[in-house]
Amino acid sequence: MKFTTEGIIFMVLAWGIVATLTIYCFAKVLKTKVGYNNNQDED
Repeated sequence: MKFTTEGIIFMVLAWGIVATLTIYCFAKVLKTKVGYNNNQDED
């Protein structure tokens, strides 16, 4: 596999999207748990 400029850019974009989705899902789960606990405490 050649590491051309286009290939490197594609790899960076691909990994960036994967990392963003992973962090987004992880944050969503954490927010759901924290938000649920906060709502319980308020009620």
